[in-house]
Amino acid sequence: YTDGVDFVELYNKSSKTIDLKELRISSFDTIANVFESLELIAPDGFLVFPDRYVVLTTNPKIVTNQYQTFNSINKKAFVQMEQLPSFNNSDGRVVISNFNEAIIDRLYYTEDMHFPLLNDKKGVSLERVSPERSSQDNSNWHSASEAKGFATPTLKNSQFTNSEFGSELNISPSVFSPDNDGYQDILSINFTFEKPGYIATIEIFDAAGRLIKTLKSNELLGTSGEFSWDGINNNNERARVG
Repeated sequence: YTDGVDFVELYNKSSKTIDLKELRISSFDTIANVFESLELIAPDGFLVFPDRYVVLTTNPKIVTNQYQTFNSINKKAFVQMEQLPSFNNSDGRVVISNFNEAIIDRLYYTEDMHFPLLNDKKGVSLERVSPERSSQDNSNWHSASEAKGFATPTLKNSQFTNSEFGSELNISPSVFSPDNDGYQDILSINFTFEKPGYIATIEIFDAAGRLIKTLKSNELLGTSGEFSWDGINNNNERARVG
């Protein structure tokens, strides 16, 4: 928000306890291929246990005042940093690296990754849909649910899904409601094949058989993966029921 502060949430999906003393956060110059605004996350150390969330910010009080989604268990899940790299609302790059400059994870984001029907994107977090999918997959990001206050700092993302792959192709849920309320907002298309080399064109039609959305066109697939659809058609409008 205009009177708010940036925050970045990290999730430990591993089975190990991670000390943030070993990690740094930065932006990245993609032309010169160098880190920018490199900051130590927790010089004195901060342990993140498996399946836990932690929020990096310069002012935890502002974050907790603006987003009433934390609970008593997670009040200590904030790392107050003296300074964060500048993360503009319109676009930016968030990079987590270690002391050897090996990149652990990164996100190059733009405002266009938000749910297109939002009237105002200020104060709305971009949430990673599944930690199992790449952070570089734009379809793996979605605006936080309005019903959850547009952000869930220190808690599981409001748009979180972790769909399991089917034998070859799975589409779930069978009915979804892309109204950004945090409940079945996203359609997931999962695939698993025994061998590589498949190419996919994914087109979505309405009940009358009219093409309303081309999701992918002649894309080379791996042996497994997932695509998402947020219910927006080719005209950048919400698709009708059916």
